Amino acid sequence: MGERDSIALIDGVPRLAKAPIMLMWDPSNTRVSHAMRDLIAEREWPTVLLLPAYSPHLNPLEGVWAHVKHSLPTSP
Repeated sequence: MGERDSIALIDGVPRLAKAPIMLMWDPSNTRVSHAMRDLIAEREWPTVLLLPAYSPHLNPLEGVWAHVKHSLPTSP
Protein backbone atom coordinates (compact mmCIF):
# COMPACT_ATOMS: atom_id res chain seq x y z
CA MET A 1 0.00 0.00 0.00
CA GLY A 2 1.66 3.16 -1.18
CA GLU A 3 1.21 6.79 -0.21
CA ARG A 4 -1.53 7.37 -2.82
CA ASP A 5 -3.45 4.34 -1.55
CA SER A 6 -3.14 5.60 2.01
CA ILE A 7 -4.44 9.02 1.00
CA ALA A 8 -7.38 7.42 -0.83
CA LEU A 9 -8.17 5.42 2.31
CA ILE A 10 -7.99 8.47 4.55
CA ASP A 11 -10.22 10.47 2.23
CA GLY A 12 -12.68 7.67 1.42
CA VAL A 13 -13.43 6.04 4.75
CA PRO A 14 -15.38 8.92 6.36
CA ARG A 15 -17.98 8.63 3.60
CA LEU A 16 -18.55 4.98 4.47
CA ALA A 17 -18.18 4.93 8.23
CA LYS A 18 -20.58 6.54 10.67
CA ALA A 19 -18.41 6.08 13.74
CA PRO A 20 -14.99 7.23 14.92
CA ILE A 21 -12.16 5.34 13.28
CA MET A 22 -8.63 4.66 14.42
CA LEU A 23 -5.93 3.62 11.98
CA MET A 24 -3.30 1.24 13.29
CA TRP A 25 -0.32 1.30 10.97
CA ASP A 26 3.15 -0.09 10.87
CA PRO A 27 5.74 2.68 10.64
CA SER A 28 6.63 2.18 6.98
CA ASN A 29 8.23 5.11 5.16
CA THR A 30 4.96 5.77 3.32
CA ARG A 31 2.97 6.27 6.50
CA VAL A 32 5.45 8.38 8.43
CA SER A 33 6.52 10.68 5.61
CA HIS A 34 6.23 14.43 6.10
CA ALA A 35 3.55 14.58 3.40
CA MET A 36 1.46 11.89 5.11
CA ARG A 37 1.82 13.49 8.55
CA ASP A 38 0.75 16.85 7.11
CA LEU A 39 -2.20 15.27 5.31
CA ILE A 40 -3.43 13.54 8.47
CA ALA A 41 -3.06 16.75 10.48
CA GLU A 42 -5.26 18.60 7.96
CA ARG A 43 -8.14 16.12 8.30
CA GLU A 44 -10.80 15.99 11.03
CA TRP A 45 -10.15 12.31 11.28
CA PRO A 46 -8.26 9.94 11.66
CA THR A 47 -6.72 9.01 14.93
CA VAL A 48 -3.52 7.18 14.00
CA LEU A 49 -1.68 4.70 16.20
CA LEU A 50 1.72 3.66 14.86
CA LEU A 51 2.71 0.13 15.78
CA PRO A 52 6.27 -0.75 16.75
CA ALA A 53 8.53 -1.55 13.80
CA TYR A 54 8.16 -5.32 14.26
CA SER A 55 5.17 -6.49 16.26
CA PRO A 56 3.80 -9.82 14.99
CA HIS A 57 2.13 -10.43 18.36
CA LEU A 58 -0.15 -7.43 17.64
CA ASN A 59 -1.21 -8.74 14.23
CA PRO A 60 -3.40 -11.85 14.30
CA LEU A 61 -2.76 -12.46 10.60
CA GLU A 62 0.91 -13.19 11.30
CA GLY A 63 -0.11 -16.59 12.67
CA VAL A 64 -2.12 -17.31 9.52
CA TRP A 65 0.77 -16.34 7.26
CA ALA A 66 3.15 -18.50 9.30
CA HIS A 67 0.81 -21.48 8.86
CA VAL A 68 0.46 -20.83 5.11
CA LYS A 69 4.23 -20.51 4.62
CA HIS A 70 4.92 -23.75 6.48
CA SER A 71 2.25 -25.65 4.57
CA LEU A 72 3.60 -24.70 1.12
CA PRO A 73 5.72 -27.29 -0.64
CA THR A 74 9.40 -26.50 -0.87
CA SER A 75 11.06 -26.40 -4.26
CA PRO A 76 13.69 -29.06 -5.03
